[in-house]
Amino acid sequence: MTYQEASFKGKPRYEYQDQAKSDIDTCLSCCEAELESFYINNKELAPAPYFFERASAMLAKKKNWQRLIEMASRYLEALEEYRENAPAKSAQVWLSPKVEKIRARLKKALSNI
Repeated sequence: MTYQEASFKGKPRYEYQDQAKSDIDTCLSCCEAELESFYINNKELAPAPYFFERASAMLAKKKNWQRLIEMASRYLEALEEYRENAPAKSAQVWLSPKVEKIRARLKKALSNI
């Protein structure tokens, strides 16, 4: 089976990793691309946590708790959908340290609103 790669502005989203380190808009756009790709591919490929972890860090720094809650919740819900249907030998992305950071920032954001 061929999967559609997550892309932003016609380029694979990984080409934006350096720019997304400090540009919240690019980072959030790449998050959207990851989620879009996840659903287009019938939830068979886990959305990568990199951009979501970066976005959660930048949003926490700006104390933009509402946006952090929205973004992190959407990611974690998608990841849970993937986990429920993941093949036994799949990469267990939900155990990633980046995912743990997203969960921790979501918890902090929820306590700050």
